[in-house]
Amino acid sequence: MAAGVGVGVGVPGVGVGVGVGEGEGCDRRKNAPATIRISTSRAPAMSGNLSDAKTYRRDFISGRAYYFLSLRWERILVVFMLVLVFSAQIAEATEVIGRTTRVIDGDTIEVEIVEVKKEKYRNLTGAKRVRFADINAPELSTPEGQRSKEFLASLLTGKRVLLDVDDMKVTDKYNRIVAVVFLEHNATHYLNVNLFLVEKGYAAVRDYENEFNPSSWALYVRSTGDQGAAGGIPMELVALIALLLLLFLALIVVRVR
Repeated sequence: MAAGVGVGVGVPGVGVGVGVGEGEGCDRRKNAPATIRISTSRAPAMSGNLSDAKTYRRDFISGRAYYFLSLRWERILVVFMLVLVFSAQIAEATEVIGRTTRVIDGDTIEVEIVEVKKEKYRNLTGAKRVRFADINAPELSTPEGQRSKEFLASLLTGKRVLLDVDDMKVTDKYNRIVAVVFLEHNATHYLNVNLFLVEKGYAAVRDYENEFNPSSWALYVRSTGDQGAAGGIPMELVALIALLLLLFLALIVVRVR
């Protein structure tokens, strides 16, 4: 025959449960073998009133929900700010402006320099060949190479182009200017021709040793209005990022308190 005894003890901040069990065949004249289990759990110091327990539970859940909600929004704000910055990747201020006079192949053009906006490149004058940075078009001896050249010629011949010159080397071993080439798209934006050729399938990315990082390129960059030069991040975007940063810091302060 089996018998069992259960005891519950409530202590402020700790809950204790004790169970004693007696099994079949035990000698009842002596202390029967017992199994004792003690479990503890955090609990509020309260009067034993059921409403106190409900209040504690509600406050505990709402507190945890607020913590995770604020953590989630902090992460969202961080991600959003990063997206704003990287989606607004804009070319450095245009260093050289020229007009395309000839297309050599799918990744090389000849330009007539019409304006130099950076003192470092004052010696770049007259007709210069420009090698598109970090891309490679098929050889002219192939049908694909011929198509790449024809497409580039239809896009740039006679057009005004903006050059972001490689500050590390300026020119390659063939004395061609290494640059990212921009073409006016509309009144507010310029087209990154290097990336455009890749996206259209007329060239492939080749990350050579220079200042550029093809993975950070944007297909369209914003014009500053300074003779069509592509510039830095617009002030309205800087203001938005600053506002989001302040909101992010405010959430952290609230959580710490």
